[in-house]
Amino acid sequence: MILGNVETFAQLAVLLRLGPQRYGGTGSLAEPGSTLLSLGGAVSRAGVVEVPLGTPLGVLLEASRAAPAQAVVVGGYHGRWLAADPELRLSRAGVAHAGGSFGAGVVLVLDHTTCGLGELVRVTDWLAAESARQCGPCLFGLPALARDVRAIWTGDRNGLAWGLRHADLVDGRGACRHPDGAAQFVRSGLAALSDDIAAHLRGGCGRPVRGQLPIGGSR
Repeated sequence: MILGNVETFAQLAVLLRLGPQRYGGTGSLAEPGSTLLSLGGAVSRAGVVEVPLGTPLGVLLEASRAAPAQAVVVGGYHGRWLAADPELRLSRAGVAHAGGSFGAGVVLVLDHTTCGLGELVRVTDWLAAESARQCGPCLFGLPALARDVRAIWTGDRNGLAWGLRHADLVDGRGACRHPDGAAQFVRSGLAALSDDIAAHLRGGCGRPVRGQLPIGGSR
């Protein structure tokens, strides 16, 4: 039985057509070939793009006409928030070196006009709602985590400690990996948004929540 996905089979077809030497001419020595990325957020050219593995993030942002970024989400909503380092290499090893994972092959850009903490609130609420409600970590843990993140956004100084505690409590205890992914997403977001958190604990950052991180049918 062969397990794979459409992109894997497509890459195998390209490899067979080009041969190993020509195929290896794209990408890096350790990770030859290209990959598909779903690009969105504060960019002028959103959509699915194919890039050589190892392409610097700055090249992708420039090609997509992205606004100056405060952060990027890599790997989807079970991925991680990362600094928008233009030298970040978009490969499995490169993203792992930055503390993230390629995951679902999603790159979402947040610019400086939106409240990053408010974006985290929106997505955490959505993750809590996307539960099969079959185990405690999903049924109780993720809604509690969403309330904690919202509490930080409203200036509650206890929210951060409770959020990190609830993230640790749900991690690894669910019937599936959804609580783990949500906890990872929230922890990395809280780490990346330390300046936003400090501003909200002082009364707010003054920026609107523009919905640059899409949820459900939003863009």
